[in-house]
Amino acid sequence: MSENFEQLFWQAVFSRAAYATGLSSGMTDSQLSRALAEGDSLISQSLAREFAARYEVVAQSDDSNNPDGFSAVVFRERGVTSGPLYFAIRGTQVTSPNDYLADGLIVADGAAFTQIAEMSNFIAQLTTPVGQFTGPAIRYNNDEDGLEYFESIGAGLPGLATV
Repeated sequence: MSENFEQLFWQAVFSRAAYATGLSSGMTDSQLSRALAEGDSLISQSLAREFAARYEVVAQSDDSNNPDGFSAVVFRERGVTSGPLYFAIRGTQVTSPNDYLADGLIVADGAAFTQIAEMSNFIAQLTTPVGQFTGPAIRYNNDEDGLEYFESIGAGLPGLATV
C-alpha cells in the first residue's frame, strides 16, 4: 500500500472505531479488538485485530452523561508514549435519539452548540495537567430572550473566570 493510501485507510478505520463503546485506556489487544468488532463500529473481526495490534485507546469521552450525544475517542500507536494522537469524533449514532435532536439543531442553528461545548471540555480535560481539571469549563446556554451563548462555568480550568 502506498503511504498516502495507507494513511487514508487508517483514518477511515479511526472514524468507524469512534462508534465502539466501552473503550478505555489500558485495554489489551483482545479487549480492544472485541469492542471494535461488536456493536455499531461495523469493523470486521480481522480488521479489529489488526487495528488493536497497531493502536491503543488514550481516552474516550463518556457519552452516557452527555445528553447531546457527543462522543469521541483518542488513539495512539500501541506502546508509543509520544508522537501523533488520532482524534476520532463519532457522527450520528442511529440508535441515539439525542443525536437526531443535535442534527436538528444543526439544521436550525447552523451548529450543534452543546456538542461543541462538550468537545471543548473533553479536549480541555485531555490537555490539562493531571490533577488540575475539576470538571467542565464551558457550557452552551440561552436566556429568556432566546439569546444563545457559551458561558464559562469556571470549574474546569485554573485561572478561568466565571461569567
